[in-house]
Amino acid sequence: MVTALGGNQRRITGELEAGGAGIVLERADGDGSGTALSSALARHRCYYLGFTQDCAKPEQVSRPELTEGGGAYGVIDVLVNLNVRSQPRRDAPSLGIVPADTSIKVNDCLQASDGIWCRAAFGENEGWLAKTALRQQEWPIVTYVAGTPETG
Repeated sequence: MVTALGGNQRRITGELEAGGAGIVLERADGDGSGTALSSALARHRCYYLGFTQDCAKPEQVSRPELTEGGGAYGVIDVLVNLNVRSQPRRDAPSLGIVPADTSIKVNDCLQASDGIWCRAAFGENEGWLAKTALRQQEWPIVTYVAGTPETG
């Protein structure tokens, strides 16, 4: 059973009651964000690490693994000031911003048409963080990379 549901005509997001896993239901072409990211990636031929000129390695673009605590969480290192969204959608309400150079424990990661989204707890609230973004509507960037338990 789904416990939380929200979205728009192109993407519906929610969470499953059993286990709280996040879900994304979207049209075949996604919500348009993936197309913009793909176009930028084709022009620049790489995702940049945060606001640097360095291209991300494949493992830095991939989904973080949940390996700590019996696979209950993983750690990410945030590279840029990053919006926390109430759902894994770019049009979902912002719950705040995670500052660059912060390490966070995430408890769920999923794949959507516009990339990977990971969920983290912030006090009594939980929010979603997009792994990729467009800087100045032009440059495809990676917003966080997998961290280590020591940094979380």
